[in-house]
Amino acid sequence: MKKITLTGLLTYGFSLILLIAVISILSLGLFSTEKNTEKLFNQIAEIGITSIEDQLNSHLRPINNQLEYLASLIESGYIATNDSPQFNKLLQGTLAATPQVVGIAYVDEQYFARYYARDKTDVFKDYWRDNPLITHLLSAQEATTQVKWLDPVYIEGLHASIIQAYRKITLPNGKTGLLLTGVTLEKLSDIVKESAKDMRPVIFLLNSQQQLLALSSPDYHPGRFVNTEHPAPTLANLTDNHPLKAIWDANQKPSKWLKNPSIKGHSISLDDNKWEFIYTDYAGFGHSSWTVGIYFSYDQYADIEQTFIHLLIASCCILLVMMVLAVGGARFIGNRIRHITTMFAKVGQVPLTKVPRLHKQPLQELDLLANAFNNMLDDLQSHENLRRLFGQYVPHNIAKQLIQSNGTLDPKIQKATIVFIDIEGFTALAEQISPQQLITMLNEYFSLITRILEKHDGVITQFQGDAVLAVFNINSPAEHARQALTAAIEIQQALSTTLFCNHPMRCRIGINSGEVIAGSVGAKDRLNYTVHGDDVNLAARLEGLNKEYNTRILISEATHHLAPDITCREIGKIHIRGKQRLVSVFAPNYDRNGNASKQGYMHQTAHEY
Repeated sequence: MKKITLTGLLTYGFSLILLIAVISILSLGLFSTEKNTEKLFNQIAEIGITSIEDQLNSHLRPINNQLEYLASLIESGYIATNDSPQFNKLLQGTLAATPQVVGIAYVDEQYFARYYARDKTDVFKDYWRDNPLITHLLSAQEATTQVKWLDPVYIEGLHASIIQAYRKITLPNGKTGLLLTGVTLEKLSDIVKESAKDMRPVIFLLNSQQQLLALSSPDYHPGRFVNTEHPAPTLANLTDNHPLKAIWDANQKPSKWLKNPSIKGHSISLDDNKWEFIYTDYAGFGHSSWTVGIYFSYDQYADIEQTFIHLLIASCCILLVMMVLAVGGARFIGNRIRHITTMFAKVGQVPLTKVPRLHKQPLQELDLLANAFNNMLDDLQSHENLRRLFGQYVPHNIAKQLIQSNGTLDPKIQKATIVFIDIEGFTALAEQISPQQLITMLNEYFSLITRILEKHDGVITQFQGDAVLAVFNINSPAEHARQALTAAIEIQQALSTTLFCNHPMRCRIGINSGEVIAGSVGAKDRLNYTVHGDDVNLAARLEGLNKEYNTRILISEATHHLAPDITCREIGKIHIRGKQRLVSVFAPNYDRNGNASKQGYMHQTAHEY
């Protein structure tokens, strides 16, 4: 039967092209609007935060400069700190350079204070010995001599709260003094109100104690909330429906458009309105960093959301019309393509044996695709069967390396720990049960042994009858000796609580650490991955010595040295066949649950057995 081609669907093709064009234009419009909104939002955030910081710096940094200037004159001896007209005139003159401060004071180490108030020619003199703050500042050992700022404090004489700045001074004669000045919270709010004149968002300033240092709302006046016990307003002083009161609400959400990593932001919903908070840390003028930021309502930017809504409605209408025009062809082709893509998705989601083959397709191009899928599925199933069979005869990580290296692994010398495991009394057991039972028992036994060895990154290189040869640190992490010893102890514990076809099984284990040669060995067309070396033979000899010393695990001195945290008892120095020197042999201590002791070393000689 002649296959239908895509030529017959050109009519629908024009509709599809038009649909793509409309979607592209609308998507571009939505994307552009989204990007413009994001850009505008970040400009508001960056310009707003930067302008606030600049405004604060322009008012607060001159205070630091004036204190440093006065300190340099005094510490250099250029002017004396006695109660002279020159000194008084100097300090009163600094008030003209810093109109934002409420006054300035100098306190000597006898706590004699001279306070110079703004708009007053008289000098206020008093002893401030009873002022705990002054006492602390004069007596404290300063690590550096620089201007420092303190938390807000309420001043009874001013009936206002101020943020104080001070500079500790060391006179030429070694005596100390203190220069103090400060800015009222009312003045700080005036500064941020001035910054907010050309901004729609509201500016706020918090310290680390969440005290409200400044707010640009026209009706906000901090003097209504401050007293001796509460030197600064807190968020709790704000009205219940004030958005700033809920700034740290638990239901806050991250800002959608904020991209500047140096600026933080989140939004909250309050009384059917959404508020955005943008803020950053501001250091240098407080006992700790301040939080300076702005907040605004999304209602102020409703026109942006309206643009989104209008574009979305227009997009939906146009898409609906185009979908109606192209529904026949789209449904005809889409259903078949969807079925094929579903089959492709199943390849990675379910076993290959459960993936059905594709039937003949009415479209020629789709039929070619279906045939290609079926051929691919056949190849994948063959490859999967080959890999599964390969993995049953070769350790998984070795098989993976063989595949990656095109079937060859060059021999290499490597330090490793060799584990030799043999079933105890296997010959007698084989005579008591049928061959079928024996095979079943061995399969269950080897499955348990394999699971534990691979759990601790061991690689089984050979099954020799009822014996197992495994290696640790061949393509696995370090600490191979401890991993091997831990696996051996876990095997003994598992065997002590497991029956195989209603028969218990026990094994003997020999462990040695040293250099081995690992790689592919055999004929060109028949290779076997294994390890060789004298240290491999020693592990096998240690396994056999378990019968003589009534033990289940024996390890060499090399293994014991590499796993010092596992307590072992020394069996003694033993002559091993093939070794000219005596070999120190150890047996690990472990409890009934297979837990190795790690509380110190315990040595026993062979004659204690």
